[in-house]
Amino acid sequence: MTSNYFTLASIVRELKARLEGVRFLNAYSVRANELRLRFETGTLVALLRPISGALFFSSREEHLPKQNIHYFFEDLAGQQLSDISIAERDRIIILAFAEGDIELSFFGTPNARLLKETKSIESFKKSGQAETPRGRGGSPEELLGKRYLREAKERGTDPLELVKKIEQSEKAYIYSKEDDILLSLISLKSLHDGWKVESFDTVDEAVRKVVIARAILTRQAALRKKLLDSVDSEIERLSRSQSEMRKGVENSNRAERYAAIGNALLQVGYTLEQGVDSATLEIEEEPLDVKLDPTLTPYENASRYFERSKAAKASKESLRERSAKLREELSKLEKLRGRIIDAQDTRELEKIERESASGVTKPQASSTSTSKFREFAVAGGMRVLVGKNAKQNDELTTRVAKKDDVWLHARGVPGSHVVLQAGGRKQIPKEAIEQAAEIAAYFSDARTQGLAPVSYALRKYVRKPKGADPGSVIMEREEVVMVVPREPNLKE
Repeated sequence: MTSNYFTLASIVRELKARLEGVRFLNAYSVRANELRLRFETGTLVALLRPISGALFFSSREEHLPKQNIHYFFEDLAGQQLSDISIAERDRIIILAFAEGDIELSFFGTPNARLLKETKSIESFKKSGQAETPRGRGGSPEELLGKRYLREAKERGTDPLELVKKIEQSEKAYIYSKEDDILLSLISLKSLHDGWKVESFDTVDEAVRKVVIARAILTRQAALRKKLLDSVDSEIERLSRSQSEMRKGVENSNRAERYAAIGNALLQVGYTLEQGVDSATLEIEEEPLDVKLDPTLTPYENASRYFERSKAAKASKESLRERSAKLREELSKLEKLRGRIIDAQDTRELEKIERESASGVTKPQASSTSTSKFREFAVAGGMRVLVGKNAKQNDELTTRVAKKDDVWLHARGVPGSHVVLQAGGRKQIPKEAIEQAAEIAAYFSDARTQGLAPVSYALRKYVRKPKGADPGSVIMEREEVVMVVPREPNLKE
């Protein structure tokens, strides 16, 4: 209730003795909705904003900023304030000078204007309204506002009687509870358990304290929301990864089936001819149609199924390890979330923010990076770049990648373009290519497969057809490697 009519009227009464006859220096603003009126003895601060507007006097020395400062009402510089008053039953304050008046209005769209002979010469905020009607008056209900009307009802008092008590009050009270703070000119019986109260001998002092407290609460709420949004986003991302891993574990259960097919092929291989593309085998006492590579012998096909079984087992174990790490990270994030919610003040929230920024409480995320593209390190310290969307895929492939870099993409499924930067090397280690392929498989729709094929070629053999959609390319001299999709570590 800092811009309630009665609060403003009380402040005007207190300011008359302090400001009448004092020389006006200038008026300036460094932030939206805040106008500061400098006098020789101090500064009158007007927060001209809807609902939470306020007016108070500060005798502390002003240190004017060097940038982003805007000056107003320079015609009045050097003049003495002859009077300060508030319009009858209205939230309009007039500061009178010999050559004009400054009008501060705290209703509707609050504003400050320089008036000369009732004509508006200059305004703090742009306004299409030529003149503001003064002294419109108001009923007791309009002047009291919701909080005081609630108090009148709680006391069983007529609003007019409460108006008299408020106007006769010589104190101000601040009520605070958790993230809420209220100003009143009388003690409030309509507030019940949990509210702390502090009394003040001047309204000006109480208003100033409320304004400062509200600024702190606003900063605190914004910081808490920022931290919670960040943590909740990370929890959601890791939860999705955990769900995908569960699917991956289910898919990797095919290890036993692949091994059984390999054993069956060894047993009946002598009955099969090379060149057949399928065979019906007895698996777990049931007939099963098995696909074969016609370019391989039955025994070579058996060897391939054993390799798939081995890869599926490795994938299952890897997924279990990653899932355990995810559970640990999610547990840390839930604890961090609890710390943010329970933080009692801005200082504690700022400490959490600093810890998060320095990595003390921040989990090692695998899908974020400070660079434009996702960036990872593989064998030999080589760098891998990964596009985050179709537009980035285009840019990575057509503008960033060098002709001798290795370009990779999960085969047959949507996914990110991946570039293994050669860095001037003529020979690329096979291990680096395989690790880059694992990354390409992970950032694709093949992520949950136990084993996934990844195509790769030198960038000079990859081109984008004219007029093709973003991310569409044609590859020549394609090679394919089978890998287990793996979540990579961020580049150090």
